[in-house]
Amino acid sequence: MNFAEMLIYADIEQLNRIAKHYHCDCNYHSKNELIQSILSSVHSQSLDELIERDLSEEIFRFLQLLTFDHREQYSKEELLAKAKQSLASSSDMTERMIFTEGVKNKYMYTIPNDLKTNWMKRIGTYYKDKNFNVQLPPRSYRDEGTTIIDDLIIFLQFVKQEIIQLTGDGSIYKRQQLQLFDKFRTVESPIDKGGWRFGFGYRYPQYPDRFSLLYDYAIHNRLISEENDGLLILQDAGHHKLQTYIPLFEGRELYRFWLRLYRRPIPYLPYVVRLLYAAVGSNWVPSHDCKKIVLPWLKEYYYESIESLFESKIIQMLLYMGLIKVGNNNEMEMITFTNNGQQWIQGVQGEVKEIDFSEYKQVRVNESRI
Repeated sequence: MNFAEMLIYADIEQLNRIAKHYHCDCNYHSKNELIQSILSSVHSQSLDELIERDLSEEIFRFLQLLTFDHREQYSKEELLAKAKQSLASSSDMTERMIFTEGVKNKYMYTIPNDLKTNWMKRIGTYYKDKNFNVQLPPRSYRDEGTTIIDDLIIFLQFVKQEIIQLTGDGSIYKRQQLQLFDKFRTVESPIDKGGWRFGFGYRYPQYPDRFSLLYDYAIHNRLISEENDGLLILQDAGHHKLQTYIPLFEGRELYRFWLRLYRRPIPYLPYVVRLLYAAVGSNWVPSHDCKKIVLPWLKEYYYESIESLFESKIIQMLLYMGLIKVGNNNEMEMITFTNNGQQWIQGVQGEVKEIDFSEYKQVRVNESRI
């Protein structure tokens, strides 16, 4: 439902409250004048004006959480949780809510679709104007396309054809890792010994970032299984996938899975990706400019600095999945979103929840010395 439609259903007391908030100059006893004045005021004010006048940093953060969430309706408890995340008080929050409707004896807060779309554009423009130095396209750039799905299929074929005996910690022996990685379109190297790796998936401690994502995706979707005898085998779903996979569909599902998998170490990941897309879009923007708007949404995770999270766990993974291109001009790294990236980011609906691997036969390894 759009904003104008929602205002029609609002009572005059609600309209008066909204009109006073936006300092509307109209007849407060006329519902028609109130609606027209509110619509004019809301759509005419720039984000800069709102921030300079009465949007605190906390309220602006709260509005971004709502804007980059696909849901249209929220319970009061859900809104209070988001307000707590942004350190906004509940009183500040409720004054800015537009409309409520009764649903099964509970009040649900509804965010108008057109306002959310408008705010997404405003926020993107706001960050772009203040932080970005848009560049000409680079002479050369890296675009992974759907190569990660090609390598998923290569991995499934490898499991089908080879006898894979797992080590005591549940990983593929290094010799077979090397054989597998040598077949990939994007080559990775086995993890070197001597470091700590935490929290980015079921088998993240044993494998490099890109392959650990593929491995966890295959395990979670029952394409492969780790058997009690220590063998890694291809399941019926894996055999079926080899015959029926569609690269673009599989790529979108892998992106959805990645959001869930990385949600615990990077709680705001879905919002960060949508913020980047709103600000960057199809423009070529320096990576260090993107970092400026993202870092406030990140927190250190064990030995991962916020800079490392941005560079290796967000930008690098978006590149691996084909959502962005990365290029260089005069040794300055730049990024832009691909067509697939733009479609998938807009198309993945709803709140994403963390992946739970506790049901699998092998004991989940949360951290490991390698």
